[in-house]
Amino acid sequence: MELNKRENLYLDQLIADMDKSLRNKGYKLYAEGGCRFAGYDHMSNEYQFFVDGNIQFHYEVTINLGEVKTGMWFIEDIFSCGCAYFEENLACEHVVAALFYLAVSKPTSSPLAKQKSPAG
Repeated sequence: MELNKRENLYLDQLIADMDKSLRNKGYKLYAEGGCRFAGYDHMSNEYQFFVDGNIQFHYEVTINLGEVKTGMWFIEDIFSCGCAYFEENLACEHVVAALFYLAVSKPTSSPLAKQKSPAG
């Protein structure tokens, strides 16, 4: 599956809008292999990832590109993560790692199914 030009620009903007500290931590997490693609739902344009965590073994991160309309989005509708930092700030290094993965790695399309986590 290939992201279209609008989706790529959208991802670039989402990453650029993140706090510099989160961008750096998220990129490091991505670069060290701490983000794994879990699945894609073609109907909702939703991507799921397992991202390594410090408190938990991993966190499930969801990126929903939906209908990309440049300049018009609500962060809480675009991505989610189960970590406490995300719950308080609506952004975290796990989400940034998944954004980098999506922007750089071009994951292959696979049906989004109830998959077992890497831990079990």
